[in-house]
Amino acid sequence: MKFIRKGRKPPTLAKFERDNASTSHMLEYDALPRIVKRELSNRMLKEQGRLCAYTMRRIGANVVAEAPDFHIEHILSRSRRPELQLDYLNMILCAPGVDQPVCAWGARLKGNTEVGDSNFVSPLRADCEARFLYRLDGHLRATDDRDEAANSTIKILNLNHRELVEQRLAALRASGLGPGAIRPVGARAAARLSKEICLRSAEGDFAPFCVAIQQAAARLATKAAQRAARLRSAR
Repeated sequence: MKFIRKGRKPPTLAKFERDNASTSHMLEYDALPRIVKRELSNRMLKEQGRLCAYTMRRIGANVVAEAPDFHIEHILSRSRRPELQLDYLNMILCAPGVDQPVCAWGARLKGNTEVGDSNFVSPLRADCEARFLYRLDGHLRATDDRDEAANSTIKILNLNHRELVEQRLAALRASGLGPGAIRPVGARAAARLSKEICLRSAEGDFAPFCVAIQQAAARLATKAAQRAARLRSAR
């Protein structure tokens, strides 16, 4: 999970709320004009660096498509918290798209599940990246086994689904990390990778599964440094 720093509410959404302030029945997500939803999507694609908020898969491959590969997700569902359905701080972008097949992981699986700090780690939390540990085999677990919210999040989103595991593993291998890596990286390259992989590209995008790659590269660099220190002390 990649931390998302939310910006200000898009102007078109703010205007829609002002224009309909006296007609409360219009202040619903389904009543939003297409132009407002398009601005919401464009704004969040930039905020998220074109990554799915829950899985870190690439999204936004074709923004102008009639059937994009993402949808607007409400962290606190509209059915349970209707008063937050237009709250920009409750909106993120997630795979899959509205017209894409329902999958067995992510936002669609979460559905209307009631979530809160006790059972769910939001990607809007500054500590979300540190609360999950990504392994070289593509699986993840809670960094702290006692972190009930992190453990529950993995189950609610089914983040260890085979498809996601395989995609994370492929990204790790392509970066030179773990068994089966295409071109294994050395300690120096791993240290550099751990510092750079979670930076935005020139286009403002994050690399898919960047946090998993960053963690694995940092562990490799740390182990190499510790090994070198032991060798020096043994001389």
